Amino acid sequence: MPQNNHMVIYELPTSWSRYQHVQQNSQDVEIDVGTFTDVLALFDKTVGGKKFNGISAIDNEAIVAELGINALELLPPADARPIGQWGYATANYYATDFDLGTSSQLVALVEKIHSQNTRFFTDVVMAFGHEPYVYIDFKQFHLDQNAPEEKNSPDRWQSNDGGARDGYGGRLWRYSWPVDANAKVVVTSSYDPESGQVANVHPSWAFHKGHLHRWMTSFGVDGLRLDSINNVANYDFIRSYKEYAWSIYNSRYPNADPSKFLVIGEELSDPLNLITSGTLNALWNEGFQRRLRATLLGNGSDDDNFEWTVRKMVNCTLDYYHPFADGSQSLNYITSHDTGGGRAKERLYNFLSHSGVTDMERRAKFAFALFLTAVGIPMIFAGEEFLDQMDRSDDDKQSDPVNYERKSEDWRTRIFNYVANMVQFRKSCPALGDNDTEFIHVDQSRGGKIMAWKRGGQGKIPVVVVANFTDQDTEGSEYVVANWPDKEKGGWREVTQQRDVPAEWVGREPLMHWEAKVYTYWSG
Repeated sequence: MPQNNHMVIYELPTSWSRYQHVQQNSQDVEIDVGTFTDVLALFDKTVGGKKFNGISAIDNEAIVAELGINALELLPPADARPIGQWGYATANYYATDFDLGTSSQLVALVEKIHSQNTRFFTDVVMAFGHEPYVYIDFKQFHLDQNAPEEKNSPDRWQSNDGGARDGYGGRLWRYSWPVDANAKVVVTSSYDPESGQVANVHPSWAFHKGHLHRWMTSFGVDGLRLDSINNVANYDFIRSYKEYAWSIYNSRYPNADPSKFLVIGEELSDPLNLITSGTLNALWNEGFQRRLRATLLGNGSDDDNFEWTVRKMVNCTLDYYHPFADGSQSLNYITSHDTGGGRAKERLYNFLSHSGVTDMERRAKFAFALFLTAVGIPMIFAGEEFLDQMDRSDDDKQSDPVNYERKSEDWRTRIFNYVANMVQFRKSCPALGDNDTEFIHVDQSRGGKIMAWKRGGQGKIPVVVVANFTDQDTEGSEYVVANWPDKEKGGWREVTQQRDVPAEWVGREPLMHWEAKVYTYWSG
């Protein structure tokens, strides 16, 4: 299994793995009807018959396996109230979603991807729920934040001064001790499923650790993504949950490798005290998305000039306000499942189109070259590898399945092949698992928008990225990058085009507009 710093994660809502055409409001639309078996077909071409029968470019392909990712994250696969969609309205935390398939079908999927050395991550929703305790024993497990006895409850508020917690249609989980009608604390002494003893048991803590044990032992979970940490709003619980996950992982193996398990949180303000306090191992790095999208249009972001926007995008440890200490703490993405909210979040295709970019293929390749060589763990949202596009409005963003057939279009196939090549390089090249980054060239004659940087620590064969963030090709037959490392070494090659570089051209090759070239003499 891959170590954390050499993972490339594929984020997929299970139901988005297949679609069918239906009539809605006199219009033909695609709705998401995928199952665990449909996801399995993306990794095993013998499964599910001719999924893309008649489309010769992708007929009987195992598309995601061919992409080469080595970690699969399914959006919450536990049973949820809606049919299809993302799965965040969890109703039965211990069962697989009835509409997505059986436990045995999920096991078959996990066994297959494990046989391909691909880790399995699952998404967990613990800020709010739709489960039966809402009706059976509400006050023990949940709270009504507007009830008089909850006036002083810490469970009313998000962490990090984020305002009132939001149940998004569900009921908020209670993580402090329950209170009675007089606002007096009620401590529950009962059987503790974790220790096996009678003890003071917090109902919600015990419940969530129970289903954690179920998923990790029954389905071979290799990592977790915890949703809406600010809405869970209890660091002590999150830390306890994370530590319990680690204890289960460590119990699996005689010599468990600590670099092959991870608990990631989604808290988009990136409060690094979640990591420094030991509450979580890693966070989604939304700043990476903002910076990358700004640079794709030649702009700075977050009040930084262009050069420092690029520097902080490439190396997350340089962010003054959110300085990640290690790349394995930062989950980077161009796009995530949450495509709502306008241009800043929509799929890359739609972002580029709405920004007036006409050469989609060139700009998408440029984006992936930067993304897959940056410090941090890259996460590819399903369909971005061939520049799928949004077919539904923001109101229907949870029901906009991936159209894998689009991969058969020539220009999209070229993007897919480019990304697959870069994924393989990202997984295997030692220098890209390091944090070390040195910027060796900023061309001020072009407004600082041709830059070069070196990845890799002391003693590692370097990777050099040279990027042209402008609409103009470099002039003449050569473009010289001073301070090129190890220029005298033989065997330099350009990775994106998979070609050798003659010794006399090392550090001197011209650049086309919106082109990133990736060089190394590491041979794999």
